[in-house]
Amino acid sequence: MTMNDYWLRGDDEAAVLSAMAEAAIPTLPSTESSFDPIGTIWKDTGTVDAEGNPVMEPLPGWHANLRLRHELTLDEEAALAPVLIPPPAHPVRVWG
Repeated sequence: MTMNDYWLRGDDEAAVLSAMAEAAIPTLPSTESSFDPIGTIWKDTGTVDAEGNPVMEPLPGWHANLRLRHELTLDEEAALAPVLIPPPAHPVRVWG
């Protein structure tokens, strides 16, 4: 079974969920789709604080992964366009 993965990033959770609703893609798992809300992604700055802990900074946006049994239709792609991003070179979370 071929699955199609998509990466989403909006200004906030509401933007991503709104685009998902506009595309009529459910956020609850089904046999046709899975939605993985990630939220804020934190990046290591390469520095440490006074206690030796890594200093982290948030990447812009609210993130989610989407897996579909089908490729996006033109209507789904248009609805998700404001939040659909190219596949990241190094995703922080992938499907197992």
